[in-house]
Amino acid sequence: VYRRKDDRRAFDDLLQTLVLNAFTVFPKTSKYPISVLQFCIREMRAIGNYSPSALSGAYRSLFVLLDVYRQQTLPYVNESERVSFIEESRSILDEFAAFVLDGGKQETALVQLLFDELQRNKGLVLKSISETRRAVDASLDPVLGMRFAELSSKKSELANLMNQSPESQATTIAQTTRLQAEIDALEKEIAMKTGEGRMVKADTASGWKALQRRLKPGQAAMEMLRCKGCPLGPSYLALIVKPEWTAPRLVSVPDALFKEGRGLNFYRNAIRARITDTISYRTYWKEIGSQLAVVKRLWISPDGVYHLISLPVLFDKASNRFLDDAYEIIAVNSTADLLINAREPEFSGSAVLLGFPDFGSPQPSSATSTADRRADLNDVPPLPGTEQELLTVSAAMSRSKIGRAHV
Repeated sequence: VYRRKDDRRAFDDLLQTLVLNAFTVFPKTSKYPISVLQFCIREMRAIGNYSPSALSGAYRSLFVLLDVYRQQTLPYVNESERVSFIEESRSILDEFAAFVLDGGKQETALVQLLFDELQRNKGLVLKSISETRRAVDASLDPVLGMRFAELSSKKSELANLMNQSPESQATTIAQTTRLQAEIDALEKEIAMKTGEGRMVKADTASGWKALQRRLKPGQAAMEMLRCKGCPLGPSYLALIVKPEWTAPRLVSVPDALFKEGRGLNFYRNAIRARITDTISYRTYWKEIGSQLAVVKRLWISPDGVYHLISLPVLFDKASNRFLDDAYEIIAVNSTADLLINAREPEFSGSAVLLGFPDFGSPQPSSATSTADRRADLNDVPPLPGTEQELLTVSAAMSRSKIGRAHV
C-alpha cells in the first residue's frame, strides 16, 4: 500500500521494522521470516538509497534465520521439502553474491560470509540422507527399520520407472505420481520420528577458518558458485582458501552462458576428434589458475558446467602442460567434507585389486522381463585385458616395495 502511494518514508520505515524485528515477529523455525527478509532486501536494493553496511546487516540477519531453520526444522522435513529449501537458499546466495561483487565491492568480511554460507548449503540432501540412516539404525526400532526398508524399496521402484524409455514412461505417469507421493509421506513419517536425534547443533568447526587450519602448505580448497545475477551477467565465482592467506579470495569468471554453450561444445568436440585443446584452459581456468601458484593439491567443490568437464585434462599452452601435471585435483561435494575427518589417511601396507570379472554362464536366462534383461550380464564376453591390468599393477607394487597386493 505504501509503495502504491509512493510514500517512500513510510515504506522505508516498514522495511527497517521488518528487518529489525524478524526474529521476534515470526517463529524462527518457519520459512516465512526468511521469505519476508529476502523480499525486504530486494526492495532495499531496488530503492538504492541504502548503505552497503545496512544491506550487509540485513543479509547477516537473513543468514542467521537460514542457519536456525537448518538446525531446528530441516531434520523434520522430507526430501522434497528439503530440496525446495535448498533451491530457496540458492537464490539467496545468488543475490548475496551479486551484492558482494557490486554494492559490497568484494569487502573481505562479505567474501568470508559468502564462503561460509555456500559451504553450509552444499550437500544438505546427501548429508541428511546419511544422517537419517544413522538415526534409524541407532533407534533400534524394528518398525522404523521396516519403514526405512520400505522407503528404499519404493525409491528403487521409482528409479526403475524413471529409467524406462520415454514411450514407456508416458504410460506410467499415474504410477510414478503415486510412488512419489508415497515416498514423500514415508520420508515425512521417518523424519518426524528421527528428527530429534538429528537436530543439528551450531557447527563451530565449519567455515573457511576451520578449513584453512586443515590445509597444509602447497594445498588449497575452492568453492564454486554459478551466479546468474552478477553485475557483468551470469558468471562463475571461485572462492579460494589457502593456508597463507588472511581471508578467502573471490575470483570472478565471466560469460557463463558461453562456457555452458559454445565453450562446452568445443571441449567435447576436441575430445571426440582427439585434437590438442588449447582453448578450454583459457575458457574455464585461466583466471582461477592465476591464484593457484605453488599449489600442489586442490580440493574443489564444483558448480554448473564445472561438473561436466574434466579439469585435469585442460591443457595450458603457456606452460605446455596439463592441469594434472600442475597439481592434484580432488572433487568434493562440499569443502566441508575435508573437516569430517581431519586425519590424513594412512596406507596399511596392503591393497585389494579387483578385476577380470566372471560374468557367469554364457547361456541366456529364459522368460526375463525388460527390467531384468537390462541388468542381464550373461551375454557379456570375458575381459582378459583386465586380468593383465591386475597382474601389471601387482608386479609394479612389488617392484616399488609399496606393499602387498591381494588379487
